[in-house]
Amino acid sequence: SPQFSLLKKKGFAFGINIGSVYLGLTAGPSLGGFITDSLGWRWIFFIVVPIGAVLAILVITLLKGEWKSEKKEKFDWIGTILYMSTLFMLLYGFRSIPDLYSYILIGCSIVTLIVFVWWEWRIDYPILQFRLFQKNRFFTFANLAAFTYYTASAATTFLLSLFLQNIQGYSASIAGLILLARPGIQAILSPIGGTLSDVIDHRIITTLGISIGTIGLVLLIFLEVNSPLILVIMSLLCGGKTEVRIAVPVANISAPPIP
Repeated sequence: SPQFSLLKKKGFAFGINIGSVYLGLTAGPSLGGFITDSLGWRWIFFIVVPIGAVLAILVITLLKGEWKSEKKEKFDWIGTILYMSTLFMLLYGFRSIPDLYSYILIGCSIVTLIVFVWWEWRIDYPILQFRLFQKNRFFTFANLAAFTYYTASAATTFLLSLFLQNIQGYSASIAGLILLARPGIQAILSPIGGTLSDVIDHRIITTLGISIGTIGLVLLIFLEVNSPLILVIMSLLCGGKTEVRIAVPVANISAPPIP
């Protein structure tokens, strides 16, 4: 049936979608490095404004679809404000350590986080559906695994860019090209990972991905001033393979069946 055919290809579709995102990320480090060397780092933020404006116009004029659901639902303004307040106070608090007010901000962020969770549980139109985690254990642990890995690996690109430029002496442009290894392999492997998630148990793919990612993170332990470049590239490639094996299966199991 058409429904069965669509469900069998759902992982592949997510792989294409996520691969497109990673393809955009592939251009980021190299273009960012080139702009930094040529015009200065501030221009990175200036250039984003016209690009965003053009994309907004294209979406409004060319992207046709259902802009409104059949059932009109309220927007969770209180939850949104609590969420934004929590993030702001937490990030600004950690940034301001060891000043006294930083600890006050961090404490307040914990309070608003607790209130946010309580609020999202009690309303019928939350911005974050905590009930999904209660109903599906596999969904819960898959997202927990992704959260844990991304928490450990998200900062590596930023730290490696500083390492390549400030420690090993590469220019911003060259450092950007080196950092292409991670999003590049992600863009290439995402459709393949999506296809595999349609035919192989998601637990196997996710476990394999996290194992490879752990190897990539362990490689960074051995970085020194004169470490060979291949060590950095191997770590980035391991990280890219891992994120594909986590992102696609989690997206696949998170989406409801197509009616």
